[in-house]
Amino acid sequence: MGENVRKAMFLAFGVFLFIAAVTLGFYLFQTVTASVDSTADAISASDRTQQMQLQVPEDEHVVSGSVVLQSVRQIADVGVPITVDAVTYDPATFDIFKHSVSNISTYYDYRPHIVRNNDGSLQSIRYTRIY
Repeated sequence: MGENVRKAMFLAFGVFLFIAAVTLGFYLFQTVTASVDSTADAISASDRTQQMQLQVPEDEHVVSGSVVLQSVRQIADVGVPITVDAVTYDPATFDIFKHSVSNISTYYDYRPHIVRNNDGSLQSIRYTRIY
C-alpha cells in the first residue's frame, strides 16, 4: 500500500472516531437531561409540600392567601387536616361547596407550618396569618 493511501485511511479513521465521539456525547447529554427532568418531576409530584429549588431558602417561608385557598381546595389530594387561623378543615368531611372558607383572606400573607411524624410522612398543615 502506498504512503498516501495509508495517510488517507488514518485520516478517515480519525474523522470517523471524532464524529462517533461527538454523536455519543450529544446522545449522553440528551439522556442525562431527560433523566434529571423526570427525577425533578417525580420529586415534586411525590409530596406537594416539598419544593425543589437551587437556592438557599429564606429563614421564614411566607405564602399568599390564594395559596392557602388552593391548598384547602386540594385537601382531598393532600389527605391531611389543614388548619387556617384555628379553623381546621378535615379531608374526610370537607366539601368546598358546603363549607365556608370566607375566613381565608387573599389580601393577607400566611406563614405555613408543616407537621410530620417520625418517618417523615405528612401529618397536618397549619397556616397562620401575618398581620
